[in-house]
Amino acid sequence: LAELVGIILNDGVRYPSVRLDELHFAAETPYEVALRRVNKGQGERVLKKEVAQALRKAMQSVVESGTARRVYHSYVRSDGKPFTIGGKTGTGDHRFETYGPGGQVTSSRVVNRTATFAFYIGDRFFGVISAHVPGPDAAKFDFTSALAAELLKVLAPSLVPLIERSGTALAPIEEKYTPATVVNTKEETTPGAPEPLDVTPPKNSNPSPQRRKVLVLPPPI
Repeated sequence: LAELVGIILNDGVRYPSVRLDELHFAAETPYEVALRRVNKGQGERVLKKEVAQALRKAMQSVVESGTARRVYHSYVRSDGKPFTIGGKTGTGDHRFETYGPGGQVTSSRVVNRTATFAFYIGDRFFGVISAHVPGPDAAKFDFTSALAAELLKVLAPSLVPLIERSGTALAPIEEKYTPATVVNTKEETTPGAPEPLDVTPPKNSNPSPQRRKVLVLPPPI
């Protein structure tokens, strides 16, 4: 469902899934390394653009005047403007039923209960939120998809900063020069082993600077 919402949000194009955008190690040290994606990679068109736009508009109406109205204008930017939100709700009361003559239900056993809200927020953020109770305990619950929509609304204070940050392009990491920390150590060596490296700096001299390493990953395959 989340992948489908992403396709709709991207005008019918499916992009490769990437779990990590950036890895940053040993910040502000001589050994600082940053690994970052170069780009999203090539997308594959799986829906016509017009179809995706129509679906996006229909999902927006679910929030503005439908079953997910509770999240309408619940996500607001720092400048006071609300994000456009669209989604589709769904409730599942899953039962195993047997039928007798005339189509009458002779027995019914609860399997599970699920409430789901597939959504998008703005033009970059999308996902699915679900409530699920498995097994016989599901008979004790009667929640609907309104629960999933309410959960998304409750998460607004935590998600809004993330959504605003995701809309900002990652700034390139500047190269820095940091003096290396030099430690004078003496180690015993066994016969045949290479001599230990003497890192003692000459007198009246400064240690040579270490360049910060920035590595760029190729696009995902």
